[in-house]
Amino acid sequence: MPPKTSPVSVPLCVGVPSSDGFSPRRNSVRLIIRKIQFAPMKTGPAPKAETTRQFMMSDKPLHLEASLDREIYYHGDPINVTVNINNTTNKIVKKIKISVDQITDVVLYSLDKYTKTVCMEEINENVAANSTFSKTYSVTPTLSANREKRGLALDGKLKHEDTNLASTTILRPGMDKEVLGILVSYKVKVNLVVSRGGILGDLTSSDVGVELPVILMHPKPADGKWHLGCSESTREEKADPVQMGAGSSDGMGQPQRLGEVLHRMSPPSECLSRKAPEH
Repeated sequence: MPPKTSPVSVPLCVGVPSSDGFSPRRNSVRLIIRKIQFAPMKTGPAPKAETTRQFMMSDKPLHLEASLDREIYYHGDPINVTVNINNTTNKIVKKIKISVDQITDVVLYSLDKYTKTVCMEEINENVAANSTFSKTYSVTPTLSANREKRGLALDGKLKHEDTNLASTTILRPGMDKEVLGILVSYKVKVNLVVSRGGILGDLTSSDVGVELPVILMHPKPADGKWHLGCSESTREEKADPVQMGAGSSDGMGQPQRLGEVLHRMSPPSECLSRKAPEH
């Protein structure tokens, strides 16, 4: 029987059962067991993506290339995104959008999938026709900037100081993903807002974009032990189920639990920390 909460927080219940299968609260104790994956020591190549877009009434295309400086980032680390644009068209790039999305696949009891933006920034950069552009931006997805959002997967309870956004789930060869229950991944999206020109001018535009996978995890402790950042995390507590939003379910009465979910919406967070010098 699958656990009644996500694998990142599994309740251990000890008590004296009654004849009807339910134990009074005064006769039972619930503790939280946190399942944590640490970042692997070996990393792969830094993600890189590119695309070329051909526009009507333009003989030459627009080329966008985006890359990260590494594959794995620790919670709280800035993600450096390098954007290279070769605009050989007669169009003008009016804006650059950089966002980080959290993708949550619930495979424990359903096949639900949720995508939430945890970091969003819009930069007003004009790239003129027949010109090139290159700059590195730094964005940092954090829980502190998303505390008022709901539908996010976290690695613990919101009230604990050591809680972060849920780490990327690492699937090892031969591992059954249903055992993990919930699969979390992240991606960085880079979009260019291109003015189409013509009679309508800036009133019409189109997007050119790429997506980059990124791994967000905790570093492995030097002593091999995970130290909680808040003593409250070690106290005895009741593992109350947390639902995906208000009264949300999978259609069969089963609440959608993601370890901890926030219950109000917040405006897009300001996550752009700085701009690196132009190349």
